[in-house]
Amino acid sequence: MKLFDRYNIEHNFPRGVFLPPLGEIPPLQISSVKELSAKLHIPIVPDNSGRYEIKTASAEQVDAGALLACGLVNVFSPCSGKMAGLTQCFLPGRGECPAVIFQPEQRAFPALYDDDTPQAINPDSVSPEQIIEQIRQAAIVSLTGEPLADILTALRQQPVAAVLANAAPQEPQLNSPAAILSCYPEKVYAGLAIVRHVLQARAALLAYPWHLDIDRDFAEIWNVAAVPVSEKYPQYHPQALSQTLRRRGIIQSREMNAIFDIQSLALIERAVMAHLPAAARIVTLAGAAAHRPGHYLVPIGFALTELLTLAGLDPEEIVVIAGGSLTGQALDPQRTVIGPWDQNYTVMAKEQMGAAAGRAAFTQPQRCIRCGRCVEFCPALLDPARLNDLIETGKVRQARREGLADCLHCGLCSYCCPAKLNIHENIIMSQNSSPY
Repeated sequence: MKLFDRYNIEHNFPRGVFLPPLGEIPPLQISSVKELSAKLHIPIVPDNSGRYEIKTASAEQVDAGALLACGLVNVFSPCSGKMAGLTQCFLPGRGECPAVIFQPEQRAFPALYDDDTPQAINPDSVSPEQIIEQIRQAAIVSLTGEPLADILTALRQQPVAAVLANAAPQEPQLNSPAAILSCYPEKVYAGLAIVRHVLQARAALLAYPWHLDIDRDFAEIWNVAAVPVSEKYPQYHPQALSQTLRRRGIIQSREMNAIFDIQSLALIERAVMAHLPAAARIVTLAGAAAHRPGHYLVPIGFALTELLTLAGLDPEEIVVIAGGSLTGQALDPQRTVIGPWDQNYTVMAKEQMGAAAGRAAFTQPQRCIRCGRCVEFCPALLDPARLNDLIETGKVRQARREGLADCLHCGLCSYCCPAKLNIHENIIMSQNSSPY
């Protein structure tokens, strides 16, 4: 019966693929940074007008949770300490940003996820508007860097049938959603129930990898329906998950549904239940060069080089990729800090990257061989080879008419292509280009 169930689960996501793990898959446990060995460089993301405001004077002593600066979102101190000036840092997905230099007082960082909090929220006593304001004050952002309070406010303008939490892995070795769900299930379920109350949705659903042993007691307490899904890549993508749930008749295509990442839900629980700001992130470090892959609870502003050192890595000997190996971007770890939406880093040995690049250059053909593999595996049901041909011949408008904007950016077309064409790269470049 179990094999039959698994067959049906995988059958409902036919376009995905099982990718080989790029190194050891991190175990489902969270390691907290117990001591801070250096100053933090907490990034300030300017608002849409490029403005930000410093709220604490230099050398001023502050307690944990003190407001340090305001920009797109608030910037809080993760522990007691003092301001030590301003600087610049590199933030994945945003580039160069101003940053607060923060000196921890005792170099001790509290584990924000481990304290006891109330176990229920009374919808009659806390209005959705109050909850959204608490989320705004906690400075919780989505994985794309947009303030979560703004997203919830926009969603409240239309009827939402169901709120969904997605615990599928972003890539096989980047299983941080499953790790957070395994270690802090009540916080995830409570966060999802809070979002359901805010949006007045009739259902709350948790999509999880079919093989994961989840805590069903907490799911029942918070009235969350747990739905097993495929672990194929890219099941994590919201559009791919929606396709799976529609095929199984769990959600309806004509209804509005909202999907949230697991970490944001846990942070919502922290903000509403314990009034704690989002001053820390759980970051997954994995990849072929990772000697100690794992999930690390670190404060925002923690230097990426320190995180690499904790994992037993020498920043000079590796290539660090923000995100996954298929869709992430290589960066310089020396000036990079953990930002308010960071979740994954993949590390590869420099010699491995160099050898792979050399093989690709040597075997690069001049044209598509018409094998159809990119069409077979595309979860968006596109013809990537056709789009690539249109792009390379300058027919970008025609490519847009044939579904260019529907690309999920999973990278499978380039990954599966035996001709090693840069299909995904060409699609990204054409989407960023002018339509004229």
